[in-house]
Amino acid sequence: MFGNPPFRDPTNVGEYAFYPWLYNLIVAFLGKILGIFFVVTKVVPILILTLSMLVLYQIARENFNRRVAIVAVLIPLALKFPKAHPRTLLSMVMIPLFYLALFRFSRDRDVKNSVFLGVSWGLAGLTHVLGTFGAGAILLTKTVMDKIKRMKIKYNIVAIAIGVTILLLFWGPLLFVYHAKTPNPYQELVMRHFTLPEFIVSFLTFPLSFSGLKIFLGMLTIPGIILGLIRYRDVFLPSLLGILGAGVLFIVLGDNLVAYKLSSYYFTLNALAILESLNWLSENLKWSKIMPLAVILLMGTSAITVGDYANSP
Repeated sequence: MFGNPPFRDPTNVGEYAFYPWLYNLIVAFLGKILGIFFVVTKVVPILILTLSMLVLYQIARENFNRRVAIVAVLIPLALKFPKAHPRTLLSMVMIPLFYLALFRFSRDRDVKNSVFLGVSWGLAGLTHVLGTFGAGAILLTKTVMDKIKRMKIKYNIVAIAIGVTILLLFWGPLLFVYHAKTPNPYQELVMRHFTLPEFIVSFLTFPLSFSGLKIFLGMLTIPGIILGLIRYRDVFLPSLLGILGAGVLFIVLGDNLVAYKLSSYYFTLNALAILESLNWLSENLKWSKIMPLAVILLMGTSAITVGDYANSP
């Protein structure tokens, strides 16, 4: 906002930026337009929450019972308070946007949906490095699975090509100018203790990572994932296999931090699982009884989320 070029690192003078710059540009743009300095702490969380609600609503409207879409807007805040950080924009907006594109692509393979899928991956990667690795692993896993099933993968290739082209806006200088060597040893100093068994445990238990009243949300996630693997196998299976494979690979390569932060994808997977369970309940029980309970539960957990953040030191 005050003139620091987006390609320059704010910590190491004259060096390439350690973080992708899309989030920073959005914040600076809002600061210029609104003319207020507290745009980061006051405006950005509201923007992230609103966009997250809209994307989850669209996912629910297109893929689940339309009545569930009404409740979908309550899920983001029930799961996570939108902190002003690139990783939050990634987990609450960009990854759900990628899944919106993935659902559409799995339903209709055409140029339009492959372009949307590639663009959503590129935007995720320009927001946070985990957007490059996680969504990329999911897309590559899906492509391999499609090839094994003898499906045509030309549209998969189109999506990958578009995504890589967009990602080069950040990764291009890093790879070809700085030769993938940055002065910031962050990945070597943080989470080195995060081992392969710990990653496997965190991956297998992410639907259970709830406490207090939120444990009722956890009761919806496990059956939701099972239902997802049955009803939307082309979305859920490559997601789980892709994230698991990426985590194992990066720990083997010695970059434990990337494996640890693949947890950014758990927000969307839990949200989709909750939607799956609510969809099943709405189709098999009286929705007039289920909807009020779902609304009360999600509003209650949202209040807990806000309270925990407000009281956090």
